[in-house]
Amino acid sequence: MRRFTEDEFDDELLDDGDELRDLEIPVIDPRKVRDSIQQRSRARRDRRVRAEKAPEDLRYDDADTRGYEDYGEQEEDAYYGDYDYGTSGDDPDGEYVYEEREPSGRDRDRNRKRSVNPPKNSGQGRRSRRKRRRASAIPALVAVFLILLIVGGAVVMRVIEKNRYSDERESITTQFPSLSDEAVVIRNGELTDDTLKIVNSALYFTLDQAHELAGNTRLYKDPSGLLLYAAPTEIISASPGDAHDSSGKGGESGEAVTFTGDDGTTYISAGYLKNYARFSYTLYTDPYRVSILTEDVTIPLSRVHKDTHIRVSGDRKSPILEDIARSDRVRILEEDESDWTKVMSEDGVTGYIEDKDLSAATDETLSPDSDYKDPEYPSIHINGTVNMGFLQVFGQSGESLLEEKVNASKTMNVIAPTWMSVDGGEGAIQKNGTSSFVKKAHGMGIQVWAALDDFNSGTADTPSIFRSMEKRKALIDNVMAHLNETGCDGLNLDFENIPEECGEDYVQFIREMSIACRQNGKVFSIDNYVPTDATDHHDRKEQGVVADYVVIMGYDEHYSGSSVAGSVASIDFVKQGIENTLLEVPADKIINAVPFYCRGWATTNGKVEGKAFGMEAAKEYAANHKMDLTWDDSVCQFYGETVSGETVYQLWLEDAESISAKLSVMKAAGIAGVAEWRLGLETADVWDVIDEYVNSPKGL
Repeated sequence: MRRFTEDEFDDELLDDGDELRDLEIPVIDPRKVRDSIQQRSRARRDRRVRAEKAPEDLRYDDADTRGYEDYGEQEEDAYYGDYDYGTSGDDPDGEYVYEEREPSGRDRDRNRKRSVNPPKNSGQGRRSRRKRRRASAIPALVAVFLILLIVGGAVVMRVIEKNRYSDERESITTQFPSLSDEAVVIRNGELTDDTLKIVNSALYFTLDQAHELAGNTRLYKDPSGLLLYAAPTEIISASPGDAHDSSGKGGESGEAVTFTGDDGTTYISAGYLKNYARFSYTLYTDPYRVSILTEDVTIPLSRVHKDTHIRVSGDRKSPILEDIARSDRVRILEEDESDWTKVMSEDGVTGYIEDKDLSAATDETLSPDSDYKDPEYPSIHINGTVNMGFLQVFGQSGESLLEEKVNASKTMNVIAPTWMSVDGGEGAIQKNGTSSFVKKAHGMGIQVWAALDDFNSGTADTPSIFRSMEKRKALIDNVMAHLNETGCDGLNLDFENIPEECGEDYVQFIREMSIACRQNGKVFSIDNYVPTDATDHHDRKEQGVVADYVVIMGYDEHYSGSSVAGSVASIDFVKQGIENTLLEVPADKIINAVPFYCRGWATTNGKVEGKAFGMEAAKEYAANHKMDLTWDDSVCQFYGETVSGETVYQLWLEDAESISAKLSVMKAAGIAGVAEWRLGLETADVWDVIDEYVNSPKGL
């Protein structure tokens, strides 16, 4: 078998370098390599033992002694012998073997000297042993290091995974239904159940939604199909499908300002609605939702420090609902002791943001981004406190009664004769006024506000009139013609039979009547019951805008059809009427009417009958039934009762003292004045307390 030295082996490989790609190198048997290494280690150990037993004269002197490490790798190999690589001729795979070569004579001499022990004081032996121990410990240390590295890496990865933020996302359709033609409404920062219609990417309100979400817009859908708006001096109309109304105002991007749905519902474009209401909106898509701001609202807001996310819950592993950019504002909904805060984004998404990403919450006021301003509806007011007396006349002007009924008062400045009644359902009226009456009243320093009622003719069909633009116009034109013909200063509207289902139609009639009065320079006053839920559809708030005066009929707390006997106008009833009206109508437009009458009651076996009396006649009723009248502070009236057989007779008297108590409440409220129903039923001393009220400062 041919043997190779190490250099020859390398040269052979280099010479055949060009053919290395084609050379099939046999696999080295690791067991033979292991056996060769072990054999070499045993040889080295045996030589160290022989060196330690060598005779003293063969050992180096101290001056000649050096440690093994000082000789370097080359001389150490010379000591231990060289090894050649060879190829076994018997091995068909040409396996390379490693064989120890016998040292030459020179090498043997040199090796013999080096095999002896170094001097005892040289430290060479100790260094060699330490070196060997360190060498044998390295694999163990490496293994331990690798184990620690693996374990530590696993711990670090677990910590990283635990603190890693989830990238999972959840659709916001869990909060907002994904509707193709409707948008969920967020109103003034609050998520609602309302939806608005989307048509060709434009937002539309129903008329009811316009009133509810955008405030009282004064927009009215006429049965003719027109959409009407009552401006201070004109009626503006828009036809379905038109891009502009009769004033030239339109919506956005040319969409129709109004259209009628298949079910007859009227829809109004949001862009057009902004012309007639103070609000702003932002429409978001995917899914559709709209944020509407209709008033100034103060809410807790926070800005985020960096780009972050709103998550479903307060947890890093919770899915992401929405991305939030640095400096975006979010509304604070809930704060607790956790590291997360519940918030709402400006587009209505509700979820959680980590506290460290939020600035401190501050109360901020949000205002609608709107240029709209409520139009000013000019009012006509008389100077000083109003003192209006109702004069009831039938089939005559009442001219003969004027001086008789008015002269007792020194402060009356308005008289309201019952001159007109609605006749039928087409807009006709019955009328009794004369210009001579008006001239006579003017000569007395008194204005005339002719009354129009819906009950005296017995034929009035006001619902039919209210629901038709043509019929409303006919009635208004007839009334204005009579006022102008007689020279009246104003109109007192006394409609007392208004069904709830035509409340909006009635309010539109009021708006249109106010325009006519404004155009003709007439004072417009409207009579109302004391506010109750049953009369909310009269819309006193709108009356307080378009009318000059709102009159409270502060009587008939108990009326002829009542199931129990009681006062016509107790002091609490009067207070409540004024206080509730003040919630909707400015004080300088409120007139409270007091009764110049009361009722005597007879109750027999639970059946109640009431009969109205003027003040003088009521005192006679008490005397005839031998009633002992005493002052009752709870109602601020004199009260009396008697029993005759099975009948109980009762009386709550109206007189100067009860009227004075009512006037004190009115003066404290600072309202515009007083009205009296009706002239001729009072006693003379009542005018003394009324005149004192009219002449005294308000609010005292």
